[in-house]
Amino acid sequence: MHGLFIRGGWAGKQDPRFGLNYTGLPSRVLCGPFFFRFSIGDRHTAYEWAMALADRHPYPPHFGDMRAATVAAMQNRERAIGTFSDRANAIYRELKEEFKAGRLDPLRREWCTDRPYVLDFTRCVFGVDQVLPIVRRRGDTSWLIGKLLAAVDRAGTQARASDDAPAADLRPASEQQIHAAITRVYDNADRTGEKPPNIRELPGLVQQDLRETGHAASGNRIMRLAEAKQHADRRRKPGATLASEKRKADFTK
Repeated sequence: MHGLFIRGGWAGKQDPRFGLNYTGLPSRVLCGPFFFRFSIGDRHTAYEWAMALADRHPYPPHFGDMRAATVAAMQNRERAIGTFSDRANAIYRELKEEFKAGRLDPLRREWCTDRPYVLDFTRCVFGVDQVLPIVRRRGDTSWLIGKLLAAVDRAGTQARASDDAPAADLRPASEQQIHAAITRVYDNADRTGEKPPNIRELPGLVQQDLRETGHAASGNRIMRLAEAKQHADRRRKPGATLASEKRKADFTK
């Protein structure tokens, strides 16, 4: 995303096995193992966001294996967040509190492989449009945060409201709030006798509804949730028209 990344490099004099494990390149004398840069995308895990937004590389060699899906690896990631950066720890805890309060829904949830009933929040995936409003509200600053917020601001108010990121004074909508807003949009179409919006027309109407309660959601997230059967059944089938539906209704009377 935006061509941004956290630099990699030679990690300093460490156990040379780390360098071989992670890049296939041998460690240099006095320079230690090499680790590649970490590219910033549209979505990352809670751990990756917390570290990167504090200008920290999430996977330097001296951390060990931080990508495993076990309970022990989850605990290692949380220790790394709390140990290496106060800002990373604050951002991570804020994400977790928003999730516990039902105001933040991961794009993907992950579970520990050795204990399948344990949710691994460190590996739950969040989009940039979910994370940026939180750091903006908190007033966090870092090199990466500055770059991301500047890119969003350049995109303009209309782009922020539709797909990239919610406005600064809006809170991320929960999954339940988005479902309720979609239902209200279709209910309104029924009351007015208008054509129910298709999947592409829906995001703008839902975002307008959410803004009235001080919330926001990305267009992609709205379309994903709108695929649920409860909403899909309310959309007109491909090729159907108001006239054809009226004729069908008259025939069945």
